[in-house]
Amino acid sequence: MAIDTKLPKFATWFYVNQFMPERAVTSNLISPLMLLVFRLVCSLYATASVIENLTAVKGLFFAYFTNLSYCGLAGYFWAMTYHSYKYYKTGKADSILLQHWMLTLTLWLLYATVIAYPIEILTMYWSQLFPGSFTSARETYREISVHALNFVMVLLEMCLNRMQLHKRLVVAPLVFISLYMSLTWVIDGIFGFWVYEFMRLAPRVLGLTYFIMYGVNMLKERFLKEEAVSYGSPAPAEESGPDKS
Repeated sequence: MAIDTKLPKFATWFYVNQFMPERAVTSNLISPLMLLVFRLVCSLYATASVIENLTAVKGLFFAYFTNLSYCGLAGYFWAMTYHSYKYYKTGKADSILLQHWMLTLTLWLLYATVIAYPIEILTMYWSQLFPGSFTSARETYREISVHALNFVMVLLEMCLNRMQLHKRLVVAPLVFISLYMSLTWVIDGIFGFWVYEFMRLAPRVLGLTYFIMYGVNMLKERFLKEEAVSYGSPAPAEESGPDKS
């Protein structure tokens, strides 16, 4: 069942009216309960990692793009854990279907950033920053959590859920990375250091990584024989309430 409400053009440009809630809380590979458990575990681990990094970096925590994106990752998994729980209890995706369209749009745009940023962070870190990073067990835990396991969690999430991507959603990660690049100038002016020397490459790498994940999502749908949504035409209806077990 797609979102069925009168929406402003801004929302329909992102095809929020064709967002199908059931796809966000069901899987072709595992049961709704197992999807809920997976998301809960990822939520708890991501939150623990955020707290650990917050105590380690302290005042400069929000200066680093890795930390900001990891907060977004934790927020996404908590949101999806909530929706998965409501679906498991009721057999309906009403928690998404009946919420304000702005929340649905935010969820979809957050998903677009969540699947794009980890692969960029993974690439940049292991190619530019890796040497000399693992100086202690605690440091190793932090670096692996935010520069490797985040990608693993996102890849599993994308393969397990049934959410679809659209080319227009690339706007979200590009806008946010541009805002962060502006923030780095502020940080340089206040604290006197440049966060990342390679930030000029970020927008180009990010656009590439988003479409790589977009392609992976298309391959997943073809492999699982998932019916694709034809954006721009009426969305197909879906039955609610599959087996919870």
